[in-house]
Amino acid sequence: MDDAQLEAAMKELGLTYQDLMDPVNLANLVMNLTGEEDQLGLLMNADFQELMQNVEVLSKNLLQELGMTPQEVAEVFAQLEQNAAQITEEVPQQMQEVTDTQADVLKSTADR
Repeated sequence: MDDAQLEAAMKELGLTYQDLMDPVNLANLVMNLTGEEDQLGLLMNADFQELMQNVEVLSKNLLQELGMTPQEVAEVFAQLEQNAAQITEEVPQQMQEVTDTQADVLKSTADR
């Protein structure tokens, strides 16, 4: 599986990377990717149990390394998402303003 397939599955489920810190969301993603339809079967799967343990250890290590609580990380992700949405909204407007300015300059130069 490559990153594009993972991101497509996450998009299909409406998940962000932050959402994967929730074991339920991670389980839903794994079920989607593997085609497993039985949550109990997934929970009893040794590979999935190992994956969940690894995710828990990595999450704890990351939080410790960052010196943050899960709530603080969630707040950072929320702020990043808000900033990304704002940038996505503002950049096309700014590009249009630049294009309009360039067109005005070209027109005034041609009028001389």
